[in-house]
Amino acid sequence: MYKLAIIFFLIISFNNLKGQVNLVPNPGFEDTIMDYLNSCRGIPIGIFCKYWSSPNLINESSSDYVNIGSTGYQSAYNCIVPLPHSGLGYGACGLFESNLQHSREYLMVELLQELKKDEKYCVEFYVFINKYQKYAIENVQAAFVVNFILQGAYYAPMSNISPQITNNNGILLDTTNWIKINGEFIANGGEKYMIIGNFNDNQSTNYQLVNWGNGSCWFAFDDVKVYYCGPDTTEAPVLDTLVIPNVFTPNGDGYNDKFEYKNQEQWNFETSVYNRWGGVVYENASSQNWDGHYRGNKVSAGVYFYIIKAQAIRTGEVRVYKGHVTVMY
Repeated sequence: MYKLAIIFFLIISFNNLKGQVNLVPNPGFEDTIMDYLNSCRGIPIGIFCKYWSSPNLINESSSDYVNIGSTGYQSAYNCIVPLPHSGLGYGACGLFESNLQHSREYLMVELLQELKKDEKYCVEFYVFINKYQKYAIENVQAAFVVNFILQGAYYAPMSNISPQITNNNGILLDTTNWIKINGEFIANGGEKYMIIGNFNDNQSTNYQLVNWGNGSCWFAFDDVKVYYCGPDTTEAPVLDTLVIPNVFTPNGDGYNDKFEYKNQEQWNFETSVYNRWGGVVYENASSQNWDGHYRGNKVSAGVYFYIIKAQAIRTGEVRVYKGHVTVMY
């Protein structure tokens, strides 16, 4: 009887563990693309932090990345940014500028797998408030959308999106501790991207004038989790999807030189890459990764668009991935 009880406990524990597999790649912002040298107060997240980006491609530097292990952070004289909730890195963005300016920044990540229709998912992440800001707000939110979405205008609120997760604990005023934001929702099905920020315009934002300083409502974010939390965790999705990076650096230094995908060993894939005019710069149908060359020469730095057709080796499932990647040197 004692042995049966142990076996039953192990089965239940294993099933629960499966149900809490995190669908967010690089959830603690630890996986970097390259070191940065000149700042400890935040650099463009889409350029330096793997899988995370800003939906504002007009100004990719709008959302920040901080890593206390970077050369820039260690060499700076006075780093006033907070320490991470865990590890070395975190993302950050401005959620409110003032009652007169409709300025918003967002963090965006492509999930490891599309969400399943009518299934429940739990979300949690930690935030830290800028103690030098002029205003404090309540509206810290997370939205899940099917397609990659661009911010409509320069720093404009993405008020056409209805977030599934929102802070309901009132205006956040604690400037000394990381604060946990969490919630749950039922997926419509097909949601592939998570966006964190404030989706309300100024009229709908619950804010308070605190006059701690003259800065904007700048929030740091760390340890982001999205996981299935329905009643039957044995039905949790199997994570064998391709994870496509948003930046690679084919500069010949032996690090991040190719447009490689996480989990690609589980797939046969065809890759097509196009420049901004729609011209083909790379095509391969035999699971080879692009090295950033076109007709033997390096392509120019910039944004390129891809279509990847992949077939899972184990199940035969076919998926198509579309998006953009930035080439940097």
